Amino acid sequence: MHSVLQAPVVHYWRDKRGHEVDFILTLRGQDPIAIECKWKEKQFEPTNMAAFRNQYPAGQNWIVCQDVARNFTQSFDKFKAEFISMEEFSKRINRLVHHEK
Repeated sequence: MHSVLQAPVVHYWRDKRGHEVDFILTLRGQDPIAIECKWKEKQFEPTNMAAFRNQYPAGQNWIVCQDVARNFTQSFDKFKAEFISMEEFSKRINRLVHHEK
């Protein structure tokens, strides 16, 4: 991700209670994109993402999993997350690099 974006827009987030999100993309003029990476979709536990979204409520939430055959959105208590494949993740990063939406 760092090599493709070539800018200091990829961050890691952790609060004092130990909640953490793998990657946060911060692009000028846009809400932060929170990204969690899991080998299997069933491994995702929404507590950390919920803690992040309590502090930063606006923005997309991507859960990148190698076992997602078809992308889908799931609603949690106070946020929605998109479960996406590695292929879809790559496409989205490339769109961000080329400023496509």
